[in-house]
Amino acid sequence: MLQKFHYDQAQRVLLSAFIAGLFGNPGCQVRFQMPATFDLALQIAITVFEAEAQEKRNLAFFSNSETPRKGRGNFGQPWKTFGRSEYDRLLVLTQTGRT
Repeated sequence: MLQKFHYDQAQRVLLSAFIAGLFGNPGCQVRFQMPATFDLALQIAITVFEAEAQEKRNLAFFSNSETPRKGRGNFGQPWKTFGRSEYDRLLVLTQTGRT
């Protein structure tokens, strides 16, 4: 009985120390979900970390695919091609039907 108490107490200390050592979004997500076990806390942290890594890869892929090529406009941010005021003027003209 006393051995189980010490084991449970050690598990709570391990969980608490692990959660306290997490930083960034994975740490916030683990703290928000308040897992009861170390294994669950670890699973949440890994899942959030992997999701963020995948999002960074996606952003890198899509930002690279939208880079302007010679002879083509800047499709990601067209006002960089014309300048902000010219871009706004073009928007007004196209919305009113004039060019």
